[in-house]
Amino acid sequence: ARFSAAEQAKAHMRTQLEASIAEVTGKLPMSPLIMLKTLAATLPPDTVIVDESLTSGTHLSHFFVRRDAKSYFGLQGGGIGWGLPAALGVRLAIPDRPVVAIVGDGSAMYTNQSLWTAAHYNLPILYIICNNGGYLILKRRLHAYQGAAAKEQKFIGFDITEPELSFVDLAHAMGVPAERVEKPEELEAAVKQALRRTGPSLIEVMLERSITPGG
Repeated sequence: ARFSAAEQAKAHMRTQLEASIAEVTGKLPMSPLIMLKTLAATLPPDTVIVDESLTSGTHLSHFFVRRDAKSYFGLQGGGIGWGLPAALGVRLAIPDRPVVAIVGDGSAMYTNQSLWTAAHYNLPILYIICNNGGYLILKRRLHAYQGAAAKEQKFIGFDITEPELSFVDLAHAMGVPAERVEKPEELEAAVKQALRRTGPSLIEVMLERSITPGG
């Protein structure tokens, strides 16, 4: 009975997810759901995921199947900023499989010098930077309190804007080839090109920035 209930719950979640995907398909800025769907369809089956995607990766487990214990490395605590450097260690530990780090833009600001290290040692890592313009996970948690910040829609210190940050320029300064994408087909093409390189690459994915979770 418990097994049957679990299967029904999973089926219900799949139905909801498919409905959510249909709702955001074709919309720009891109939804994280579409980003994940595109990555899952484009990356090789043996890809190792280093996951610090936070709000952008809420549904990541629905798209990527963990083939073995080395398929996925994720966050165990509440700290952020570990994703970029962790990918270096994963790449060295698992040299025979593609390594892709999916990292939020706020998290990437903590340890972006890791890009230089990847370039210096010519490590074939694909960095996917989820650019939603700030620390969206903090905005959403503050919004959940329904206090003054939520009522006035003012979240002081949580935006990475004015000026907008270019992770492409940042990566280039560190010696890493990079490009910015806004559409799913651009993401697919960029991933395929990056996987052909013998060193690191970075793709900055421009995502929608809604505070209320929706995809």
